Amino acid sequence: QLRPWGTLGVVPLFAFFNSGVSFSGVQFETLFNKASVGIMAGLFLGKQLGIFGTAWMAVKRRLAELPEGIKWSQLY
Repeated sequence: QLRPWGTLGVVPLFAFFNSGVSFSGVQFETLFNKASVGIMAGLFLGKQLGIFGTAWMAVKRRLAELPEGIKWSQLY
């Protein structure tokens, strides 16, 4: 019952907080300036288009196929 919470929540948080990354010099305004927002948007959209788009194209070109019973919404 607790396994998903540990796997998806507790372990990543533990790893993040013990990684030694310091946010002491980071200000709120710095996170939302044009360059930071552009980088975050590029990373997010690039991941979406790169992974989902490649899978979609491979299926459409018949290089791969979705497993039986799997919908595109589940893949995304």
